[in-house]
Parts: sequence; C-alpha cells; structure tokens
Amino acid sequence: SERAVPFSDDFVIAISTKICDQMEHALKDQTVSVRCMALFAVGNTSLALKERCAFLPLHHMLRLVYACIADKDDKVVVNAIRTIGHVSYFVYTPEFLSNEGERVSDLLKLYCSLLSNLTLKIQVVLCDATGEAPRELTWKQRNSTKKQAWGAATTIGMLLGHTHLLSHFDDSLVESALLQLFR
Repeated sequence: SERAVPFSDDFVIAISTKICDQMEHALKDQTVSVRCMALFAVGNTSLALKERCAFLPLHHMLRLVYACIADKDDKVVVNAIRTIGHVSYFVYTPEFLSNEGERVSDLLKLYCSLLSNLTLKIQVVLCDATGEAPRELTWKQRNSTKKQAWGAATTIGMLLGHTHLLSHFDDSLVESALLQLFR
C-alpha cells in the first residue's frame, strides 16, 4: 500500500527552491559534468514534484536552462532539452495567463523561442538523414544530434501539451513544430 508523503507543500516548495538555487550556480560552472548533473537535478526535481505540487517558482530556472541549449558540450545540450519540458510544467500553468505584465509577455516570447529552436533541432537531423542537406558529421556528432532531436521531439510534445497557450501564437509556429514531429 502507498503511504502519503508526510511533508507539507510549504516544506516541499522550500526544499525545491533550495535545490534550484544551488543548481543555478552549478549551471554556470566551468565543468561539463557539473552542468549536466545540475540540469538533471532540476529536471528530476520538477518531474518528481509534478504530481505533488501545482506550483513551484521555476520561472527564472526556465530561462537558465534554456540558455544551456547554446552550451558547447552536446551532453549539456541534451540534458537542457530534457529539463525544459519538465520545468515548463510549473511555468506555463493554466493560471499563468491570468497574471498581467511584462513577465507574462516575456515568458510567452520564450515559449515561442523554445518551440522554434527545438523544431530547428529536429529539422537539422531530418535534413541530414534524408540527404536534403547532408553535413560532414562524424559518427559521434551525428549520434549527438539525433539525441538532441529525440529530446526536442519529446519536449515539443510537452510544450504543446500546454494547450491553453496555443491560441496566443501564430498557427504557423505550431504547424511547423507539428510538421517536424510527423515528418
């Protein structure tokens, strides 16, 4: 039989906030493995608490995680793509749009940017695989870009799951993302 977790929501939010604060510093570390593990920790924290909490203050973490997509290390990029989907659950809540102000506008722009960049990751791999735009990649580079595309497809699916946001965007953005998923 399943036992209820004996911690209050306030306690869970406080611990999660502490974890994310520490991971924020780790995301800027010079060591690749530290950045990778920080992304993994933030993603796993979000995933583990998805069913437990309706709210975690992760808006700032989404921006930091998204910045890791431009990291020079492929492992960091793959982990960032995975983590975006999990963190987005707490950022793009149905209540999110009821807030007014610059933060909502900025986060909607970030959502568009996420969809566009993740769609591009899939498109690059598909163009290479189909011969439309073959690139001279090593086996290791090709394997890494496939992992990025696989993660991007999963994360796009998670982002498109925030259906309450879709009416706020140009249909071509959503259409482009869907076309890459079904290509």
